[in-house]
Amino acid sequence: MFKTTIRKVTRIHLLAALVAACSPSAPQLTPIEIAATQIPPALSEDACAAPVPTIEAIPGFPARPAQLLGGGVVKSSDFIFDMWLYCDTSLSPSGEGAAYSEIAGLGIHLVWRYNGPEIQGATDYSFGLGQLAISGGGDSGPLTPGSIAYYSGGIHSQEGALGKAIQSGDLVTITTQVTSGSLQESASFSFAFQPGTSGLKLAVTNLEPGE
Repeated sequence: MFKTTIRKVTRIHLLAALVAACSPSAPQLTPIEIAATQIPPALSEDACAAPVPTIEAIPGFPARPAQLLGGGVVKSSDFIFDMWLYCDTSLSPSGEGAAYSEIAGLGIHLVWRYNGPEIQGATDYSFGLGQLAISGGGDSGPLTPGSIAYYSGGIHSQEGALGKAIQSGDLVTITTQVTSGSLQESASFSFAFQPGTSGLKLAVTNLEPGE
């Protein structure tokens, strides 16, 4: 009796599974489609193949990553901003700390340095604003000539907003902002990627000083 009950239950489950499989409300994915949904967004294999114009290193600045993708230098008042996207296969959605990136293989290098007169008071800075904030910090001051801060690592943001925008091909703007006393300076780094079947490829970059 016990074995018979097991067989009946098994048949009911199998019948329910067959009905669900044939139902138009339950579309079936092919093996290729299933695999595609499990692949995290990443740069295409040839995304980093294009040559990047050589820009001389800035004395006293952190060294730029080896494989630059696009970016440049912006001067705004007494500040210099060095902002780049770069390729690094060690960056991925499974990475930890600065090795974590919402887009596999994509990193961002953001630096600001102050060259003006000393300013008393606390200093706060942010690499990216709002949901697109990547990193930030501050100290009690003062802001002195040669003060510098930087972030170099994977692309990440609140709730994956940055990665989603990049994957959709949207124009993304990362604003580096520094506030000290009554002083506030910033520079914007805008870029967009072209989605493709083999991954993402950089389409455009633009750098502007703050208003």
